[in-house]
Amino acid sequence: MAEIIRTENLQYAYPADEGAEPVLALKGVDLTIEQGSFVVVLGHNGSGKSTLAKTLNGVLLPCGGHVYVEGMDTLDEHLLLAIRRTVGMVFQNPDNQIVANVVEEDVAFAPENLGVSSREIRQRVDDALAAVGMGEFARHAPHLLSGGQKQRIAIAGVLAMEPECIVLDEATHTVTARGKPVELANKEFQLLRFLMINAGIVFSRDTLYNRIWGMESLGNTATVPVHINRIREAVEEDPSNPKHILTIWGVGYKFQV
Repeated sequence: MAEIIRTENLQYAYPADEGAEPVLALKGVDLTIEQGSFVVVLGHNGSGKSTLAKTLNGVLLPCGGHVYVEGMDTLDEHLLLAIRRTVGMVFQNPDNQIVANVVEEDVAFAPENLGVSSREIRQRVDDALAAVGMGEFARHAPHLLSGGQKQRIAIAGVLAMEPECIVLDEATHTVTARGKPVELANKEFQLLRFLMINAGIVFSRDTLYNRIWGMESLGNTATVPVHINRIREAVEEDPSNPKHILTIWGVGYKFQV
Protein backbone atom coordinates (compact mmCIF):
# COMPACT_ATOMS: atom_id res chain seq x y z
CA MET A 1 0.00 0.00 0.00
CA ALA A 2 1.08 3.58 -0.65
CA GLU A 3 2.11 5.67 2.32
CA ILE A 4 -0.02 8.63 3.31
CA ILE A 5 1.99 9.97 6.28
CA ARG A 6 5.68 9.69 7.07
CA THR A 7 7.75 11.29 9.80
CA GLU A 8 11.54 11.49 9.78
CA ASN A 9 13.47 12.19 13.00
CA LEU A 10 10.49 14.25 14.19
CA GLN A 11 11.09 16.53 17.16
CA TYR A 12 8.84 18.98 18.94
CA ALA A 13 9.55 21.08 22.02
CA TYR A 14 7.07 23.15 24.02
CA PRO A 15 8.17 26.68 24.96
CA ALA A 16 9.62 27.00 28.44
CA ASP A 17 9.58 29.78 30.99
CA GLU A 18 12.30 32.38 30.64
CA GLY A 19 15.65 30.94 31.63
CA ALA A 20 14.43 27.33 31.50
CA GLU A 21 15.13 24.66 28.92
CA PRO A 22 12.37 23.90 26.36
CA VAL A 23 10.30 20.81 27.16
CA LEU A 24 11.01 18.17 24.50
CA ALA A 25 7.79 16.23 23.88
CA LEU A 26 8.89 14.33 20.75
CA LYS A 27 12.41 13.19 19.92
CA GLY A 28 13.52 11.27 16.86
CA VAL A 29 10.12 9.88 15.87
CA ASP A 30 10.17 7.83 12.65
CA LEU A 31 6.73 6.68 11.56
CA THR A 32 5.05 5.50 8.37
CA ILE A 33 1.26 5.24 7.97
CA GLU A 34 -0.07 3.51 4.86
CA GLN A 35 -3.35 4.14 3.10
CA GLY A 36 -6.15 1.92 4.38
CA SER A 37 -4.35 1.08 7.62
CA PHE A 38 -5.38 1.61 11.25
CA VAL A 39 -2.60 2.75 13.58
CA VAL A 40 -2.90 3.05 17.36
CA VAL A 41 -0.42 5.06 19.45
CA LEU A 42 -0.34 4.04 23.12
CA GLY A 43 1.29 5.82 26.05
CA HIS A 44 0.81 7.38 29.45
CA ASN A 45 -0.54 10.89 29.99
CA GLY A 46 2.12 13.39 29.00
CA SER A 47 4.03 10.91 26.82
CA GLY A 48 3.46 12.98 23.66
CA LYS A 49 0.49 11.24 21.99
CA SER A 50 -1.50 14.44 21.45
CA THR A 51 1.62 16.30 20.37
CA LEU A 52 2.34 13.66 17.75
CA ALA A 53 -1.27 13.73 16.54
CA LYS A 54 -1.19 17.50 16.09
CA THR A 55 1.97 17.35 13.99
CA LEU A 56 0.37 14.98 11.48
CA ASN A 57 -1.79 17.68 9.88
CA GLY A 58 0.27 20.74 10.66
CA VAL A 59 -1.49 22.01 13.80
CA LEU A 60 1.97 21.85 15.38
CA LEU A 61 5.09 22.22 13.25
CA PRO A 62 8.30 20.28 13.96
CA CYS A 63 11.24 22.01 15.58
CA GLY A 64 13.37 19.27 14.07
CA GLY A 65 12.89 16.63 11.40
CA HIS A 66 9.93 16.46 9.02
CA VAL A 67 6.34 15.31 8.60
CA TYR A 68 5.24 14.41 5.07
CA VAL A 69 1.59 14.01 4.04
CA GLU A 70 1.34 12.40 0.61
CA GLY A 71 4.80 13.82 0.01
CA MET A 72 3.89 17.35 1.20
CA ASP A 73 6.15 18.77 3.91
CA THR A 74 4.16 20.38 6.75
CA LEU A 75 6.93 22.96 7.11
CA ASP A 76 5.90 24.41 3.73
CA GLU A 77 3.21 26.93 4.74
CA HIS A 78 1.89 27.09 1.15
CA LEU A 79 0.89 23.41 1.42
CA LEU A 80 -0.87 23.53 4.81
CA LEU A 81 -4.38 23.89 3.37
CA ALA A 82 -3.88 20.88 1.10
CA ILE A 83 -2.37 18.93 4.01
CA ARG A 84 -5.36 19.67 6.25
CA ARG A 85 -7.75 18.66 3.50
CA THR A 86 -5.92 15.34 3.33
CA VAL A 87 -5.61 14.67 7.07
CA GLY A 88 -8.67 15.44 9.20
CA MET A 89 -8.17 15.90 12.93
CA VAL A 90 -10.60 15.18 15.78
CA PHE A 91 -9.35 16.79 18.98
CA GLN A 92 -9.74 15.51 22.54
CA ASN A 93 -11.97 18.42 23.53
CA PRO A 94 -14.88 18.91 21.09
CA ASP A 95 -15.51 22.42 22.43
CA ASN A 96 -12.29 23.43 20.67
CA GLN A 97 -13.68 22.18 17.36
CA ILE A 98 -17.39 23.08 17.30
CA VAL A 99 -17.95 26.54 15.81
CA ALA A 100 -21.67 26.85 14.93
CA ASN A 101 -24.84 27.22 16.99
CA VAL A 102 -26.72 24.42 15.18
CA VAL A 103 -25.39 20.88 14.75
CA GLU A 104 -25.97 20.57 11.00
CA GLU A 105 -24.42 23.99 10.39
CA ASP A 106 -21.34 22.96 12.32
CA VAL A 107 -20.93 19.77 10.27
CA ALA A 108 -21.40 21.80 7.08
CA PHE A 109 -18.78 24.40 8.08
CA ALA A 110 -15.68 22.68 6.67
CA PRO A 111 -17.23 21.57 3.33
CA GLU A 112 -18.54 25.11 2.81
CA ASN A 113 -15.06 26.50 3.30
CA LEU A 114 -13.70 23.92 0.85
CA GLY A 115 -16.07 25.22 -1.84
CA VAL A 116 -18.30 22.14 -1.99
CA SER A 117 -21.66 22.68 -3.74
CA SER A 118 -24.78 23.19 -1.60
CA ARG A 119 -26.41 19.98 -2.81
CA GLU A 120 -23.32 17.91 -2.02
CA ILE A 121 -22.93 19.58 1.37
CA ARG A 122 -26.48 18.57 2.28
CA GLN A 123 -25.72 14.96 1.38
CA ARG A 124 -22.39 14.96 3.20
CA VAL A 125 -23.95 16.39 6.36
CA ASP A 126 -26.77 13.84 6.36
CA ASP A 127 -24.36 10.96 5.70
CA ALA A 128 -21.87 12.09 8.36
CA LEU A 129 -24.51 12.56 11.07
CA ALA A 130 -26.02 9.18 10.23
CA ALA A 131 -22.57 7.55 10.44
CA VAL A 132 -22.14 8.74 14.04
CA GLY A 133 -25.76 8.12 15.04
CA MET A 134 -26.63 11.80 15.48
CA GLY A 135 -29.09 12.38 12.62
CA GLU A 136 -31.95 13.20 14.99
CA PHE A 137 -29.90 15.99 16.56
CA ALA A 138 -29.27 17.86 13.29
CA ARG A 139 -31.18 20.98 14.39
CA HIS A 140 -30.09 20.92 18.03
CA ALA A 141 -27.72 23.40 19.68
CA PRO A 142 -24.31 21.75 20.26
CA HIS A 143 -23.80 23.44 23.63
CA LEU A 144 -26.85 21.59 25.00
CA LEU A 145 -25.41 18.17 24.13
CA SER A 146 -23.39 15.87 26.38
CA GLY A 147 -19.62 15.61 26.07
CA GLY A 148 -19.87 12.32 24.17
CA GLN A 149 -22.50 13.71 21.80
CA LYS A 150 -20.36 16.78 21.12
CA GLN A 151 -17.45 14.50 20.29
CA ARG A 152 -19.59 12.63 17.76
CA ILE A 153 -20.53 15.96 16.17
CA ALA A 154 -16.84 16.82 15.91
CA ILE A 155 -16.19 13.46 14.23
CA ALA A 156 -19.08 14.07 11.82
CA GLY A 157 -17.60 17.44 10.91
CA VAL A 158 -14.35 15.77 9.89
CA LEU A 159 -16.13 12.97 8.01
CA ALA A 160 -18.00 15.60 5.98
CA MET A 161 -14.64 16.88 4.71
CA GLU A 162 -13.99 13.43 3.17
CA PRO A 163 -10.27 13.47 4.04
CA GLU A 164 -7.89 10.70 2.98
CA CYS A 165 -6.90 10.12 6.61
CA ILE A 166 -8.49 10.87 9.99
CA VAL A 167 -6.47 11.36 13.19
CA LEU A 168 -8.49 10.73 16.36
CA ASP A 169 -6.86 12.18 19.45
CA GLU A 170 -8.47 9.80 21.98
CA ALA A 171 -11.86 10.92 20.77
CA THR A 172 -14.47 9.07 22.85
CA HIS A 173 -14.92 6.58 25.68
CA THR A 174 -18.02 4.81 26.96
CA VAL A 175 -18.84 3.84 30.53
CA THR A 176 -21.91 2.13 31.95
CA ALA A 177 -24.05 3.97 34.49
CA ARG A 178 -27.17 2.36 35.97
CA GLY A 179 -27.04 -0.32 33.28
CA LYS A 180 -26.90 2.09 30.35
CA PRO A 181 -23.91 3.11 28.20
CA VAL A 182 -22.80 6.70 28.69
CA GLU A 183 -20.34 8.40 26.37
CA LEU A 184 -17.70 10.63 27.89
CA ALA A 185 -15.20 12.87 26.17
CA ASN A 186 -11.60 11.78 26.62
CA LYS A 187 -10.59 14.02 29.53
CA GLU A 188 -13.83 13.27 31.36
CA PHE A 189 -13.13 9.56 30.98
CA GLN A 190 -9.51 9.91 32.13
CA LEU A 191 -10.56 11.96 35.15
CA LEU A 192 -13.28 9.50 36.15
CA ARG A 193 -10.95 6.52 35.67
CA PHE A 194 -8.23 8.12 37.80
CA LEU A 195 -10.65 8.89 40.63
CA MET A 196 -12.15 5.37 40.50
CA ILE A 197 -8.74 3.67 40.53
CA ASN A 198 -7.88 5.76 43.60
CA ALA A 199 -11.30 5.48 45.26
CA GLY A 200 -11.49 7.04 48.69
CA ILE A 201 -8.42 9.24 48.20
CA VAL A 202 -8.94 13.01 48.07
CA PHE A 203 -7.09 14.85 45.30
CA SER A 204 -6.68 18.59 45.04
CA ARG A 205 -7.64 20.49 41.90
CA ASP A 206 -3.95 21.10 41.13
CA THR A 207 -3.07 17.43 41.47
CA LEU A 208 -5.91 16.32 39.20
CA TYR A 209 -4.99 18.92 36.60
CA ASN A 210 -1.35 17.87 36.55
CA ARG A 211 -2.18 14.15 36.38
CA ILE A 212 -4.86 14.38 33.66
CA TRP A 213 -3.90 17.38 31.52
CA GLY A 214 -0.15 17.47 32.10
CA MET A 215 2.38 19.56 30.21
CA GLU A 216 0.55 19.38 26.89
CA SER A 217 -2.29 21.60 28.09
CA LEU A 218 -2.49 25.35 27.62
CA GLY A 219 -5.39 25.72 30.08
CA ASN A 220 -5.58 26.05 33.87
CA THR A 221 -7.00 24.29 36.91
CA ALA A 222 -10.41 25.97 36.50
CA THR A 223 -11.22 23.28 33.94
CA VAL A 224 -11.23 20.57 36.65
CA PRO A 225 -14.59 21.47 38.31
CA VAL A 226 -16.12 21.97 34.86
CA HIS A 227 -15.22 18.39 33.92
CA ILE A 228 -16.29 17.09 37.34
CA ASN A 229 -19.74 18.61 36.78
CA ARG A 230 -19.98 17.07 33.30
CA ILE A 231 -19.13 13.63 34.71
CA ARG A 232 -21.76 14.04 37.41
CA GLU A 233 -24.36 15.00 34.81
CA ALA A 234 -23.50 11.86 32.88
CA VAL A 235 -23.21 9.22 35.59
CA GLU A 236 -24.87 10.39 38.82
CA GLU A 237 -28.55 9.66 39.34
CA ASP A 238 -28.95 13.09 40.96
CA PRO A 239 -26.04 15.35 39.87
CA SER A 240 -27.05 18.00 42.43
CA ASN A 241 -26.65 15.43 45.21
CA PRO A 242 -23.83 13.15 44.00
CA LYS A 243 -23.23 9.82 45.73
CA HIS A 244 -19.94 8.87 44.09
CA ILE A 245 -18.01 11.90 42.81
CA LEU A 246 -17.74 13.97 45.95
CA THR A 247 -16.41 17.45 46.64
CA ILE A 248 -14.39 17.74 49.84
CA TRP A 249 -14.68 21.46 50.43
CA GLY A 250 -11.39 23.27 50.72
CA VAL A 251 -9.46 20.12 49.80
CA GLY A 252 -10.52 18.58 46.49
CA TYR A 253 -12.44 15.64 45.05
CA LYS A 254 -12.72 11.91 45.61
CA PHE A 255 -14.62 8.91 44.28
CA GLN A 256 -16.81 7.13 46.81
CA VAL A 257 -17.79 3.53 46.02
